[in-house]
Amino acid sequence: NHRRLKNVIVMMDFVPSKAALREIAAVSKPFTPQQEKNLKKAFSVAKGGKDHGISVHEIKEVLRAVDVDVDGEEGDKFFENMNIGPSSNQGTITFDELKNMLTQRLYYRVQAGRYYVAMTLFEAECMRAVLHQSSGLSLVPGKDTCVSLRTDRTTLDSSVGYEPAQSFQDNTATTCYRFIDSQVNYQPRELNLLLRALQNNICEQRYNYFVEVRSNRRRKQKDPA
Repeated sequence: NHRRLKNVIVMMDFVPSKAALREIAAVSKPFTPQQEKNLKKAFSVAKGGKDHGISVHEIKEVLRAVDVDVDGEEGDKFFENMNIGPSSNQGTITFDELKNMLTQRLYYRVQAGRYYVAMTLFEAECMRAVLHQSSGLSLVPGKDTCVSLRTDRTTLDSSVGYEPAQSFQDNTATTCYRFIDSQVNYQPRELNLLLRALQNNICEQRYNYFVEVRSNRRRKQKDPA
């Protein structure tokens, strides 16, 4: 009785109200003993023999080591707004301050009020027709609703006033839909984003879900393990 599932080709980035968007920190789990041990090791390497903490430049290197995007405009904005704490007179950050920053995921900002929707090709065609009909005008009269249609990383169309989310939220949504689409090829950074998004789910459940969904697709049934 298995149905053949359609592929996830087009995704819609949907913002019901641009004014209602709220920037929040992504939810995180506490550090495991092994994660804290690894962080201490990375911090000690960056710190070297100095008595104080590590500098902002060294923080960037530590964050890069754990696949945090600290380059470009978003990275600059994060460090400008970062409150380093009581050791900031030296322009440094202590291990406890770094751990707190990572635990709170202050560098991973997401927007509440933004939604990502998988669409069939027919739905995407209809939505694109609506976008063309409202070219230069608000998508919904009197509202600040905005959307964007895209396939993987290519934007197909967008409404007036649309602005994309920060790269972390945007890339996480794209990677999650690739997982739902039963894709098996990921770059190392994409794998890290996917694991962070699914970390609250039991590994066995994730595996069973992936295998069951993939069994309903017309693709070579390759064991993801």
